[in-house]
Amino acid sequence: MRTIAAIGGIFLIFSILFSPGIRRFLSNSIFVFLGSISFPLYLLHGTFIRLPLAWAFFDVLPYLPFLNILEFTRDSHGEPVILMSCRSTGCRLTSAVIFAIWLIGLVTFCRIWKSRVDILGVQFSKWAEDVVHGRRKMELGDALTGMGEELARFGGRLSKKLELPEKGCHPMSS
Repeated sequence: MRTIAAIGGIFLIFSILFSPGIRRFLSNSIFVFLGSISFPLYLLHGTFIRLPLAWAFFDVLPYLPFLNILEFTRDSHGEPVILMSCRSTGCRLTSAVIFAIWLIGLVTFCRIWKSRVDILGVQFSKWAEDVVHGRRKMELGDALTGMGEELARFGGRLSKKLELPEKGCHPMSS
């Protein structure tokens, strides 16, 4: 199956390369936008499904009194079971609104990720490339900032307190 999928992928890539119509279609601004947020979308969609969407569908939607979608019954062992059925137009409309709000929130968060978080990765990559190629010298001050500098100062004070006595005895040996 993987071989067939790989061959299909190769044919898809070649069809995009040699077809101006497909290239023009995929150059649409909507596809370009979705491509630009595809990586944060890949990273964040699972979290957004498990947290806000699951909360909305399983903790909010069933208990909206005007929808009447809960049915309380008992299973074959007598244990209580809550059945959800979303057959009414109001329930389906409410579900669609919840999903639309979730999708807008996900896309908005992906745009923020792209403009705020990804740029940090790009800046770090450029800095690391400059250091590796010798265009920039890595100094201790570059690597230590904020809490790191405070930690270095603390280490300096600690090493002064633990200096060996003049007699050469270890301070912990007495």
